Amino acid sequence: MNNYFSTHKHISTVFQISAYLCLAFVFHYLFRLESYNLLQSDLPDHFSIINDFANSNNYIPHPVFHMTVYYLSLITGMHIADVTPIVLTCSVILTLFVAEKLLAEKSDPLILLTAISTIFVTAIYLPFFNMSVETFSPNKWHNPTMLFLKPIALPAFYFFVRSLDLADKKNRTYLITSSSLLLLSTATKPSFVIVFLPAAFLYVLLFRRGDYRQYPSLLLFAAPSVTMLAYQYFRTYQSTDTASYFHDKIIFTFFGVMKLYSPNIIISNLLLLAFPLAVLIVSRNRIARNPYLILAWMTTMVAFLQAAFLAEQQKFDQGAFGIGYVISLFLLYFFSVKESFSWFQQGNSGIPWKERSTVVVIYLLHLVSGIYYFSSLLRGRTFL
Repeated sequence: MNNYFSTHKHISTVFQISAYLCLAFVFHYLFRLESYNLLQSDLPDHFSIINDFANSNNYIPHPVFHMTVYYLSLITGMHIADVTPIVLTCSVILTLFVAEKLLAEKSDPLILLTAISTIFVTAIYLPFFNMSVETFSPNKWHNPTMLFLKPIALPAFYFFVRSLDLADKKNRTYLITSSSLLLLSTATKPSFVIVFLPAAFLYVLLFRRGDYRQYPSLLLFAAPSVTMLAYQYFRTYQSTDTASYFHDKIIFTFFGVMKLYSPNIIISNLLLLAFPLAVLIVSRNRIARNPYLILAWMTTMVAFLQAAFLAEQQKFDQGAFGIGYVISLFLLYFFSVKESFSWFQQGNSGIPWKERSTVVVIYLLHLVSGIYYFSSLLRGRTFL
């Protein structure tokens, strides 16, 4: 019996290592296509930003990705177009690793495959409905700073929620970790912090309003990121004393950016949110016991409002405020997957088999759409 379990463990380890290596190879291939402009992406713009910074000290409000690529290029002697695929591959693999660890305490091939699925799902693709499935989806592959942000945002979100239900000492440890990650995410791309902090404070006011002892800690938790965010705002939108690609003006719009990429916003969002909505409906009697999913939904709602009503004037079509929606959708999908995965792990989850099966089928539609989208990129096609 011991030999059986030992052999099974070795097979599982070999499978996991092989899966990570294969995925790393595929991701590197995709990002190399983007780096050499063989596939449409935002990388040419970011290469220009890095070069402008190196040559004239242009201002970058959130420089972590750019400086990582720039200094690795200096250290290794490699061109930034060769360094970038490595950096982005590591980011996606790290996202997968974190997702796998947060899904379950003990990893196995099924956990890994489930984690892998979370980094591929997109809105459900309908060939007859002219919608760009990747524009507002949990996963998109053309935005490097967003890819760099995901493995920071996921644990920051998780540690924050975890801290709310722990004893004082552990609470402080988790809250400090989350605060540090949130600060790093702000320096990487402020898209996550501007949707997460409003949702987090709203969640505490609505669901933890009786625990007044937490309020000072939460203010200290948010202070570093809010300070950096304020600095970024004034340097980017109020000051023009330095040259920068990022100088712009924030304007109000009425679903203006969304209308550029979808013929019908309601249908598009139904195709986008089909799985999380199904999980929410099916687990309505359990949702109160899942703070991760509640906060993920609140973050998504805040992000949706920002994406719908805010935009940058000069870079309107880039949908700068839509990136927060993308990140929040990834979190929403991940914690919806974690919730639905628990239905099959528990002996009596209270969820009928028919409803569980329906949710799985809907999720598979998202996954097939995401794999189709990803494979089309590997074949050199532009966005769907």
